[in-house]
Amino acid sequence: MDGTAITQLKSQLQKLQEEREELSNDLQEERVVVTQMQQELASLKQKQQIQGGQLRDKELAIQDFNRMIKESETILKKLIETSNNFLKTLEGETNKLKNQKK
Repeated sequence: MDGTAITQLKSQLQKLQEEREELSNDLQEERVVVTQMQQELASLKQKQQIQGGQLRDKELAIQDFNRMIKESETILKKLIETSNNFLKTLEGETNKLKNQKK
């Protein structure tokens, strides 16, 4: 081999080493980015779990409110019916007493 071929080989080797170094730097930067993304993802997953738990708690609370309201409405309806019946009975008895006085 003559000197020119060796010089060309050295030059090619130098270029390959530079490309490898550049690729190695890119790889390291991308690893950092991926690590940051994994940390952000873990944080978001944790927040999602917390938010999901709060959402379930609120849904259960709404169900409890709905149940209590429905039960209260049923009781109130029965109370009104009973009160109306009592009022009618009271009015009837009052009228009987008034008629007896006459």
